[in-house]
Amino acid sequence: MAESKETDNKITGNAVAKRKKGRYLYMDILNIMACFCVVFIHHSNTLVARYSDTPLWRESLVVECGMYWVVPVFVMISGANLLNYRKKYTTAEFMKKRFLRTVVPFLIWSVVYLVWKVQTEQMVLDSHDPVDIFNIIINYREQAIFWYFIPLFGCYLAMPIFSLAADNRRLLWYATGVNFFFVSVAPALKTLFGLNISMAVPISGGLMIFVLLGYLLATADLKVWQRLICYVLGIAGVSFRYIYTLKKSAEIGKYDTSIKGCSMFYNVFLAVGVFVLIKSIPWDRFIKGTGVKIVSAISGCSFGVYLIHKILMYYAEKNLDIDIMSRTWRYGMPFAIYFSAVLIVFIVRKIPVFRRVFG
Repeated sequence: MAESKETDNKITGNAVAKRKKGRYLYMDILNIMACFCVVFIHHSNTLVARYSDTPLWRESLVVECGMYWVVPVFVMISGANLLNYRKKYTTAEFMKKRFLRTVVPFLIWSVVYLVWKVQTEQMVLDSHDPVDIFNIIINYREQAIFWYFIPLFGCYLAMPIFSLAADNRRLLWYATGVNFFFVSVAPALKTLFGLNISMAVPISGGLMIFVLLGYLLATADLKVWQRLICYVLGIAGVSFRYIYTLKKSAEIGKYDTSIKGCSMFYNVFLAVGVFVLIKSIPWDRFIKGTGVKIVSAISGCSFGVYLIHKILMYYAEKNLDIDIMSRTWRYGMPFAIYFSAVLIVFIVRKIPVFRRVFG
């Protein structure tokens, strides 16, 4: 037991020492990649939702399955950066920072989207009652992609509890294992084999598994064979989802979502594989000096890009003569939308009064 604890402390210490040398560059890279993939997916999901037995649909399914790791990795980055917050500030300060950086932008942009969609006749507001408005916002009916915020807020509320065990890696791995079985595996067993293993375990639920995995993997120095296992599982996970979805969709004649879910076991494998791969690359050998500052600046715009890219997509679709089912829209426009959004957010964040709007 003592030897194991000493090893855990050594692993954590090595990772922390590396961080003190400079910014976690790989996390900025992951942040940028995940944000771009969000934009990319949103240019393809209209097609993947309309099943057809064609090469074009199968191509869109590759994008959907291959980039499905984005939300888990966003949460893993949060876990890696925040689970040991007690070493930097109090729980009250932690909650204040999370409120200002995520809750406030969520509320502001929910109202912005609500007003904008009503004005552009994308939705009809049947009632102006404050309770009804609140229910629209909290259920993200004004903008479907905002579903991410609600489980994220739940993770923030749970972090003060798990942060007390930040130095107890065995306990965190235990909690991760419980989460993995009851949240990631059990639903799949029910769908695939009819095994209904339902048990409400208080420490499992939502996206919390990715908070724990993000912290555990960020603070560990994995051996080569361990990384290889992560890669193999990641490839196996995405392959399983693609083949299963392809087969079931063909059987029922529509896009099958029976095993779709951010926390499903195959996506845990994929997210871990991506996280470990990007972490293992010695980015500081290729990106130095000004390059690091540029990467950091682009990464800092990611939250804002997530918030506004749907608006840019709307006007691009409305004003550009591009078929949204075409490869130009699905593979070319994500670059235009992403970099346009980065530029807008970068400029607007320079204005102090608007900086808080983008977290």
